[in-house]
Amino acid sequence: MICSCCGLEIQGNPHGPYNRLSGVTDYVCDRCWSNPALFYPDKVRTFSGVTSDTKASVLSINADEKAAEPSGLLRVSAVKLRQGNVIAYVGKMKSAEILALYDLKRWSTIQLDGYQRGVYEERRREIARYLKNCSIPVVPAILVSIRGDSKFISEDGGDIGILEIPRRKGSIMLIDGQHRVSGFEWYAEQLTEMAAGNSDQGLDWSESMRILHYEVPVLFLDSESAAEVLERDREQTFMGKKVMPEDVERVVFYTLNKTQRGITPSLKDMLQFFIQKSGMRGIPAIERERWRVDAAEIGYRMNAEASPMEEMINLSGTSGMGPVQLNSFVTSLKPLFALQSFQNLSPEAKYDFIKVYWSVLEKMFREGFKDYSNNLILKSIGIYSLNWLAADIYDWCDAKNPPPTEKSILKFLRPLRGFNWRTKTPNPSPIKAFGGTAGVRQAYRMLLKRLEKGGISEARKKLKKLQVRVNDAQEKSSLRKSSKRS
Repeated sequence: MICSCCGLEIQGNPHGPYNRLSGVTDYVCDRCWSNPALFYPDKVRTFSGVTSDTKASVLSINADEKAAEPSGLLRVSAVKLRQGNVIAYVGKMKSAEILALYDLKRWSTIQLDGYQRGVYEERRREIARYLKNCSIPVVPAILVSIRGDSKFISEDGGDIGILEIPRRKGSIMLIDGQHRVSGFEWYAEQLTEMAAGNSDQGLDWSESMRILHYEVPVLFLDSESAAEVLERDREQTFMGKKVMPEDVERVVFYTLNKTQRGITPSLKDMLQFFIQKSGMRGIPAIERERWRVDAAEIGYRMNAEASPMEEMINLSGTSGMGPVQLNSFVTSLKPLFALQSFQNLSPEAKYDFIKVYWSVLEKMFREGFKDYSNNLILKSIGIYSLNWLAADIYDWCDAKNPPPTEKSILKFLRPLRGFNWRTKTPNPSPIKAFGGTAGVRQAYRMLLKRLEKGGISEARKKLKKLQVRVNDAQEKSSLRKSSKRS
């Protein structure tokens, strides 16, 4: 028997049966039934867990509010909306209330009636960290569907009133906001493990309870009334099939996810830089790769100040704004920022090295900077391969103790003079057809070989190291294949 909540096989005695409005009968495993954030009719509606003062304590979501509610109902202050012919409501719920009442239709090749994707564990943990560590953990509204068993009671006949929702699993169906909700759910699951004595996360009980009392804005879609609207206009529905609330939910989910567009990678890097500059801390996506913030600042300054790339870096990813994408420039600097000696530099020293390095390249390849549309040096293949090479140049300069200068950088780069970056026939660049990460590796190796032929002993040593890595990778791959065959 499969648990309808976590999808795993139920070990031991199941809890249930629980009957949905659709007629489906559910059973759940003991772990899900014991989750303090999940509500089932045959368990006490409270949170249990271990505190530092007592072995166990029982905390209600809000005892005063709950006592004032009719039995089995959650009462939410709400505003009624009319969006076209569809009725919706705007209100707020505590995260624990959402966890106790929500359900969703997850896509499955076995049950084809679902539409929600699986949760990405890293995004879930990222949101959990954001809720705990960020000083302003703002969470946008989630979109849920309610059916006919929920009721709106107007005050004085207007659009302001109380939305009464049954206190049972599945009384609200989650359409948009699955990962946001999963971030709250992470704390509920950890508290369950903690109460069972199975958690070594060092979780703070009071902090977790604070997060489970977090107020979340909610847009309630009356999917049953929306289905009735479609039923009245049979030309827009499949003939002979009655429109159901889940049909409405599926359409809204598809439309939201099909039409939404994320911010460009370059604008993301720029925003991370400005957020960090403002003094804001505790945002997991930024904290995880702090080096990108420093690299974005270098790109921003290279574009704004007198430098070889002045007004050439596209900071937002908008079409036609510059030949060099900020995201490409930032990502290509990862090998350089991986050097501990470079990380230890001040922000000014980091910027100075990059600026001087590209100033040397600009003097060596003036044509490529002036006529960049017909040259590869400022396109992705050139930016990546040359910034990968920058990590080597810095390392070689650093090994000789003096700080990198234009003279010392030029000493290593001089053999590249005359390298063909052109895109046009009859004599296009040998790296013109290279693409993707594999193409960058090929172009980078080609630059190193050019330096090796020019007498740079450090380039020869680097190529040997790279060949050793390739041989090791091939050997491991061969071992994995032989292991699978056996």
